[in-house]
Amino acid sequence: MLSLYAKYLDLKTKLTREEEGQTVIEYALLLVLIALALLAANPNITSQLSAVFSRVTSGLAIT
Repeated sequence: MLSLYAKYLDLKTKLTREEEGQTVIEYALLLVLIALALLAANPNITSQLSAVFSRVTSGLAIT
């Protein structure tokens, strides 16, 4: 009976972790850092980068 309860607690812990949101935030921060590096290297791509961010933000918008 105790081992069944231990398995339940282990499964509950695995299912309640929210690591996916953390990963998304990390990738978003990396994307921003890369974009800033591109802007610093070549200011002429500002309009193209702005269009990309507009598409990304519209895709992420909650409907």
